[in-house]
Amino acid sequence: MTALRAVLNVIESWTSRTAALAGEAVYHQNPEAFWPFYEAVYAKQGDEQTNWATADTLIQIAKDANLKLDWDLLKKDTTEQTYAQDVKNDEAIAGKLGVNSTPTVYINGRVVAGQDTFNYSAIKEAIGKAQGESAK
Repeated sequence: MTALRAVLNVIESWTSRTAALAGEAVYHQNPEAFWPFYEAVYAKQGDEQTNWATADTLIQIAKDANLKLDWDLLKKDTTEQTYAQDVKNDEAIAGKLGVNSTPTVYINGRVVAGQDTFNYSAIKEAIGKAQGESAK
């Protein structure tokens, strides 16, 4: 059995932290909605020098992506930082790995970089390859 764990790294930005909190909330509500949310947020992200990732903006991005979520719960979990400990744990993992930019994806200790971080098929292929290597 293979598990894919999304580590949402916060790179010294309140905007990144809010997006990470929303991402955790999405994942906890509906794990299948996480990757579409991730892709939609990156496609619609604002300037990193502005506070573009408010709870309301992130919810609108999720709505525009037609994700199956409880919008009130998503707002509550984001604004009340329900999954702040998960984000803190993710930050610790990212720090240990030396991650200093987003997005960064590791599969079996190897970095998946560039546009492949947004490509589900490429990630799935890398997971399959890692499974094959671990079976040897």
